[in-house]
Amino acid sequence: MRHTLSSSEAAHSRWRIQRAVDHYLEECFRLRTAARVAEFADRVGLTRPHVSEVVLAVFGKPLRAVFLDRQMACAEQLLATTTFPIAEIALRCGFGTERTFFRVFRSYRKTTPTAFRKDLTKCQ
Repeated sequence: MRHTLSSSEAAHSRWRIQRAVDHYLEECFRLRTAARVAEFADRVGLTRPHVSEVVLAVFGKPLRAVFLDRQMACAEQLLATTTFPIAEIALRCGFGTERTFFRVFRSYRKTTPTAFRKDLTKCQ
């Protein structure tokens, strides 16, 4: 039998999982490591299937997609506000390599990080 959460319990659970995701990704970015679903599940004390279910309920998308959204937001911010080399941004936002960063960025934004940065400087 499944326990149904009250609206205040659900809101608190959403807040806790959002906060846990934020803290985990901040640590990954600081350490320049990739975010991993299994590691996150271990950190929050849930099984991978359970954390996936909770995250899907909270964010409306899989955990990997939540991680990618946050990584892209990190990258876009650094591209817009710094002169860091692309390879540095790739590391700081948890992509691991410049090649992976370019591939993911192009897939996500339909442009390269370099072109994205150039377009931003044209607008200023």
